[in-house]
Amino acid sequence: MFGLIKKRRKPVEVVDVTSRTLNSFRGKYFFGQTDALIMEGQQQNAWGGLFNPTESGVILFLDIFTITNFSSQFFNVEIWVNPKLSGKGNTSSLVHPANLTLNPPTQPRAKLQYASRINEIPIGGVNVSNRIVPPNSTFLSDSNKGGIILPPGGSFAIFLKSPGPFIYESRIVFRWWEEKNAVGGQQ
Repeated sequence: MFGLIKKRRKPVEVVDVTSRTLNSFRGKYFFGQTDALIMEGQQQNAWGGLFNPTESGVILFLDIFTITNFSSQFFNVEIWVNPKLSGKGNTSSLVHPANLTLNPPTQPRAKLQYASRINEIPIGGVNVSNRIVPPNSTFLSDSNKGGIILPPGGSFAIFLKSPGPFIYESRIVFRWWEEKNAVGGQQ
């Protein structure tokens, strides 16, 4: 009459916490964009890139980048690893950690830099891919999920080439995370 009553167990929720999510919680996942990149005429170019300083102490894992063309004409894009780029690179102030609850916000070790209205092309490095960005559109890369890894001293750059006698305006956005290098760096 008084048998055992079994308690029903509640199901356990399993959460897939990726490296990207963990680094966001830790304040090591960042997003940022260049200021407006302007090219005027057929020989003017622009670029935007992520640069991991030699003394950063971190390894940079690229997640996603986008290239937005605000112009009424297409332009060409070259994607480079470790190039030497001309023009005085400006450091973007439009960079923030993905975890918006951090106060003060974590600062990235990598630098997001850009330059407009330049006439030279990249020297050295490796041109790994080329694309055409249609007018009034945004090119979104596949998620690299950290598949592009930049050690200290490495860089990843997007070089915009003007194909005609028009005025072009663009912006480049990057998402990345940083992890402590085996020889020291950010915790």
